[in-house]
Amino acid sequence: MPKTLRKFVPHLALPEGAQTLSDWLQLQVLPARSSVRLQVASKSALAAAGIAIGDVPLPSQPNTWAGTDPVICRIAPDVWLLQSRRTSGAALSAMVRSAMATLATAVTDLSDALLTLELEGPDSYALLARGCGLDLSPGAFGARACAGTRLANCPALIRHAAPARLEIVIDRALAGYLHDWLLDAAFGLAGERP
Repeated sequence: MPKTLRKFVPHLALPEGAQTLSDWLQLQVLPARSSVRLQVASKSALAAAGIAIGDVPLPSQPNTWAGTDPVICRIAPDVWLLQSRRTSGAALSAMVRSAMATLATAVTDLSDALLTLELEGPDSYALLARGCGLDLSPGAFGARACAGTRLANCPALIRHAAPARLEIVIDRALAGYLHDWLLDAAFGLAGERP
């Protein structure tokens, strides 16, 4: 009898919405955002830092972010990630290309590839410390901080969006795994508060 191969079924999309994990922690799958990666030639990185896209200047310091829409994270000395709720990926890419017309750049629309999770509450830092090597305490990971790291063995971008609120930008293919890991890793945190 021939073996039958199981058909590959991709992980179902995570539904948008929030889950309360404890009095001190909430996990939310944020609505879809446009995501565009901008990389400039190394020799042009200094000149790019002064350019604005949608009235938001590109952050000059690595591992910092600026703006509300678009939100622009500088994730490497010559790389930025832009995210928008209002502007499509194609329109955001066009805005970036127009603003960077005089510089050698690569602009990539990653809108279909990325998903954003949000952790809110004082236990957010403790939860991420269970799977991340970065010091994400408010003193070390300030108000305008962002950093690329590995979280639960997944490459992720963590952004300190507001006090006690962290956003995690993750590859959509890994989002289901990371979501489940966060749910499991949150177990026991509620009992650690005085």
